[in-house]
Amino acid sequence: MDETGQRLRANYALKWHVIRLMKSIGIERYDFGGLINDGVTTFKTGFASHENLLAGSWDRPGPGYALWSKGLPLAKRAVRALRRR
Repeated sequence: MDETGQRLRANYALKWHVIRLMKSIGIERYDFGGLINDGVTTFKTGFASHENLLAGSWDRPGPGYALWSKGLPLAKRAVRALRRR
């Protein structure tokens, strides 16, 4: 988000939609995913005067990850080679 979007709070509507959706299905705690940049931090700190320090998330690659991580670069090279012709 750039400075204008931050000033206009352009992404707040989307965030509020997600919060309301989670509440409607019974979720009592919503993790905003950390304080990553100024716009998100400003939004998040508007809810509480404290920070909860959590362990964070850990992503475990699924069974198709190896194929994806090896196959995508090969596919890109093939497409680039075809475009050069």
